[in-house]
Amino acid sequence: MKLALSNAMLPSLDPDALIEKARAWGYDGLELCGVHGEQRFLTTSSDLSPLRRSLADAGVTLLSVHTGLSFGHSPRRALEDRKRLVLELIERAAEVGCRCVVVSGARIQKTVTKAMATTQTSETLGELALEAAKKRITLAIENAGVFAGSRELWYLCDAGGTAALRVCWNPLTSAIVRESPTLAVPRLAASLAFVRLTDAVLGPRGEIERYVAIGRGAVATPKLIQLLRGIAYSGWLCVHWPRDPQTDAASADELFSSSAAYLRAELDKPVVELSAYKGDKNAPRFVTQAPDGASASP
Repeated sequence: MKLALSNAMLPSLDPDALIEKARAWGYDGLELCGVHGEQRFLTTSSDLSPLRRSLADAGVTLLSVHTGLSFGHSPRRALEDRKRLVLELIERAAEVGCRCVVVSGARIQKTVTKAMATTQTSETLGELALEAAKKRITLAIENAGVFAGSRELWYLCDAGGTAALRVCWNPLTSAIVRESPTLAVPRLAASLAFVRLTDAVLGPRGEIERYVAIGRGAVATPKLIQLLRGIAYSGWLCVHWPRDPQTDAASADELFSSSAAYLRAELDKPVVELSAYKGDKNAPRFVTQAPDGASASP
């Protein structure tokens, strides 16, 4: 597995500085995060050849472009505007050599049912994914909102009807809705585009109390890595920290460098054989000789 970092917490860094930081902290790739479809590095007026050249020279992969957009049950005009923005970012991502564009799961208003949101989202994602496929781009939906669970994500990918529609899965979101990775990982196995890693300390009701470096919060990262190995996943782990104006450069340096070091150490550990059983049901059960000469089972 390879490591990437999201620039959500580092919006002020220019591409060259961001690429330099990624290499210094121990990452192989980058994700560029946008807000409501705004992506300042990939605007239609910008020349993308310098960015593509800088990435190639540094040996850093542009893993994905996150649009910051979601599709629930929106009015027709708003829906068309969002689709247009996603299609523009698909075009720009293809120009710079990026092969994945991400949209987010939806939060819906009380007047909108989950069924309504699912119908509009599945139709929209299927349409956009077909266009993305023409550019050899994968469209990925991140688990969030009413689509936080693996069951909903699996349904959306299945309804989309194309291999170009996949999942950007965040195990912290699964932890918040109390879904075990032992359920989510096997269910999403064939649909995973990449895994986004965010960690946090959670309160008693699953609310986020504070974000922390990878391995210090609610996400059982060692078990997660072993589960991913169990499905032969060899893709990307993308470290993400939400946008936070309170976090200074020194904090970002410590966060990203320690998270990369922690993940490298976990990835270097030997593979553990996992079982759904508390004990090995196929283990031989020999009768052993007790010290007093009586037989006893181990």
